Amino acid sequence: MILGVFGRVVSWPLGYIQVAMNAKRLYLASEVGFIVFQAALVAWWVPRYGALGAAYAFFACYVVYFAVMCMVASRLLGFGYSPATIRMIVMATMLLAVAMLASHLLSALLALAVGALLALGGGVWCMRELAHRVGHEHRLIRLLLRVPGLAYMRWIRDE
Repeated sequence: MILGVFGRVVSWPLGYIQVAMNAKRLYLASEVGFIVFQAALVAWWVPRYGALGAAYAFFACYVVYFAVMCMVASRLLGFGYSPATIRMIVMATMLLAVAMLASHLLSALLALAVGALLALGGGVWCMRELAHRVGHEHRLIRLLLRVPGLAYMRWIRDE
């Protein structure tokens, strides 16, 4: 389920390109098509895998949705992800994969510790990426750097 939500976060903005370009029929067809696709996967996989089948269907649907929306966005607008965005998606995918592996391979307490460290590291990494995009003088970044300990993390402020 978590993988499906991640897929949704990465892919949904691509669907709004259709809305912005006033491609109403294409948007309606793609959204209804993917709802039907997900329902078919649920109907197929839930009897086989139980409740996990619904999660598998959700993830599989968003893998396909992402691929199709990338093609549609490219055709409509010539859209492609920037190298920086691709790096962020890959990094987030790796963090998610490590967290999921930890939850399956380690004891509950150790997996919790690994997850906490990944969340902390991922959060700091996100702050650094945000600072690079909005600028270090942005009021949000200045506010974040007031948090005790963060002001001394030089690598957050490095350009």
